[in-house]
Amino acid sequence: MKAKNLLFVLPPLLMGMLLGCEVGSPNNVTPVTSGNYAGVYTNPTNGVLVTGNTGAAVTSLTITQFGSQLNGVDNNGILFHGTVVEANTNDASFTLNGATTTGAAVTITGSFQGSSSYIMSGTWSEPTVSVIFYGQD
Repeated sequence: MKAKNLLFVLPPLLMGMLLGCEVGSPNNVTPVTSGNYAGVYTNPTNGVLVTGNTGAAVTSLTITQFGSQLNGVDNNGILFHGTVVEANTNDASFTLNGATTTGAAVTITGSFQGSSSYIMSGTWSEPTVSVIFYGQD
């Protein structure tokens, strides 16, 4: 086959190959957990989620979830990323990593407890501080 004829055959051949490819669908994705822990968590008792952290006060944490992946944004605009591991539909443990407004690394470890409404509690750990973290959605 001459090179100039190949230019007319090759594009349709490649297009046919691309059209035959199957791309994954979000309908085929199965979440790892059955619990939905997404929500806006606040502390109704004293107004702060973390007592004694460095940087600006953390008064709320908005959690989004996809399967076992968690993302959080606090009232200061700081992003947190982590995972949740479900023990049963009313109890799950989680880990979130982020930072304070002063740039100190933060690891939050704790649990979600509840059914239609959840309590999120655990430990907020920075290099120089380890304090209690508590909120309800």
